Amino acid sequence: MAEPRTAAEAFADTDEARLTALVAAIGIDVDHTLLLEAMSHRSWCAENPGNASNERLEFLGDAVLGLVAADNAYRRFPDMTEGELTGVRKGVVNTSALGEIGTELGIGPFIKLGRGEAAAGGAGKTTILADAVEAIIGAIYLDRGVATAFEFVERLLGGRIRSEERRVGK
Repeated sequence: MAEPRTAAEAFADTDEARLTALVAAIGIDVDHTLLLEAMSHRSWCAENPGNASNERLEFLGDAVLGLVAADNAYRRFPDMTEGELTGVRKGVVNTSALGEIGTELGIGPFIKLGRGEAAAGGAGKTTILADAVEAIIGAIYLDRGVATAFEFVERLLGGRIRSEERRVGK
């Protein structure tokens, strides 16, 4: 009889298929090691020592996201003041919007969560989805470069930026 395997071992067996599906969902082939890290929530890492959480990639992705949103606002609204531009950026880049994007991309089932967080519905939590979106952006930036990361973020935010454009009427 085979010995019982840990959740991490069982998950590893399905990683490649899951990553292929995730790549299809985001539309960009990203280094699978980075993508696995992007999908590793700290609760899962606490139960599986030696695995890096997505927090560093989230940090990097947040910076890329902010740059793309600021650049878009600056170029689309040449007559806006700094305060108005900040308002546009905040209207597009926030936890709620990023959580919606995570839901639209369907990334919830791909996030590695600890048992408690999974039982609490973590894969559908806005903050966890938003953090994972930022981590994916960070992974894309590291693997594919600034131009691809920029294009990815613009694709994600395009409709929201147009909505902000209509809202501010400029």
